[in-house]
Amino acid sequence: MYRDGGNRCLVGLLIDDAYDPKMEGYRVRDLSRVFVLPEFFRDNIDFLEDLQNLHDDESNWIDGRLDAAMEALAAQRGLGMPT
Repeated sequence: MYRDGGNRCLVGLLIDDAYDPKMEGYRVRDLSRVFVLPEFFRDNIDFLEDLQNLHDDESNWIDGRLDAAMEALAAQRGLGMPT
C-alpha cells in the first residue's frame, strides 16, 4: 500500500499531492503509465521499482535483511548509505 491512514511507504511519500486512492494495487511502474506523476518520479522509475521490490519481498523483513538489501542496492547504483 502506498498509503494506509497516516502511514506512507517511500513511494507513497514521493507521490505526494498526486496521490489518488485508485493507485492502490498498482505496481510502481504501472503507476507511471496510468497516472500523472511528477517528472522526477518517471525519471527514476527503475530505482523506485528496485526499492519497491526490496520492500515487498517478505524475506527481506527477517532479522534486518532489508538493511543489507538496501546497502547492496545502494552499492550497485554507486550510492552511499547514511550512518
